[in-house]
Amino acid sequence: DSFISIAVSPSQLAELVKTSWLEKFLNLCNESENIEITVPQAYLKTNTVFEKQYIYPATSSKFVPYDTKSINSIREFLYEKPQAQSLYARMMYVNSQIMQYRGDSSRKKTAKQYLWQAQGQSAYFLLDDEYIKDYFNAKEEAYRHLLMAEKMVREAPDTSINEIVTSFDYDMDGKKEYLFLNAEFNAFISLSGGILYELDLLINNKNYCNTILRNKANDGVQDFYQKKMFVDHLIEEEEFKKYLVDASQSSAVFPLINYTETKFDVHKKELYLQAQVLFGLFQQPVSLRKIYAIKENGISVQYIIKNEGPLQLKAKFAIESNLSITQLNDTQNIDLVVLGNVNKIDC
Repeated sequence: DSFISIAVSPSQLAELVKTSWLEKFLNLCNESENIEITVPQAYLKTNTVFEKQYIYPATSSKFVPYDTKSINSIREFLYEKPQAQSLYARMMYVNSQIMQYRGDSSRKKTAKQYLWQAQGQSAYFLLDDEYIKDYFNAKEEAYRHLLMAEKMVREAPDTSINEIVTSFDYDMDGKKEYLFLNAEFNAFISLSGGILYELDLLINNKNYCNTILRNKANDGVQDFYQKKMFVDHLIEEEEFKKYLVDASQSSAVFPLINYTETKFDVHKKELYLQAQVLFGLFQQPVSLRKIYAIKENGISVQYIIKNEGPLQLKAKFAIESNLSITQLNDTQNIDLVVLGNVNKIDC
């Protein structure tokens, strides 16, 4: 959907009313199949998926203080760059945890100091792609300080928030996110692609999903979906070799759609997701069920994929996981284990 912001002065409005321009405009809109007149309240009730955008005060050039051909404001950058959005949402969540803490004042002060260190511009605003390494390192430091601030509150003797299992619109994109926080790690799951988009190992104060999308100019490859963990792919057999070279070279199906929640069990710490796509040349319907189970010592994911169409389907199902590891040492140990048998079948 597209929105248009128009600035009209009082004198201009009087002239529009006098010439009946508004009535003519409304009639033209009603005759068009591509334009719908609505109010924010009605729109929000019928549309649940949104893409964040920064709308300037008016479309007139004299009201636009920036060059619209590039990103020039911090707010616009936050909305345009997914990696900046996720860090900003994380910072706001930690900020709310600290503000709600009513215990030891010195502990709260220390948590605030860590939070302030995570709020520097360099971690959110990439001035030039030439400084991408510095930007990534700044994001690493920001996540480290955010986790240190969070632990100051969660590990306090007078608090009871060592373990949190909840779901809400965490990053204000119109969809719920699912947060699993325990003493060992944090796991954040999104309905967009059904991915695990943040994995914090608290002993290291590190987010292992702190990845950055590649772009054609600097990397020779353009990423079109979030490069996180448990990214699902259904790939035609002739395209599978391209996928093995680089996942971004294959046609993405599941990473670009929104999954739906079928069950969320807070007590068992399980999340059931489902997605349906039309796949291949014949647009065959395929359904995928995905079950996250959060344990004290890790995360298990179960998949059930089904061909819902009348024709036989041959394809490769692959799961992509991307980890952000800057330095290898003994304390950074994440095991990806396949439980049970994986069989090649025609479905």
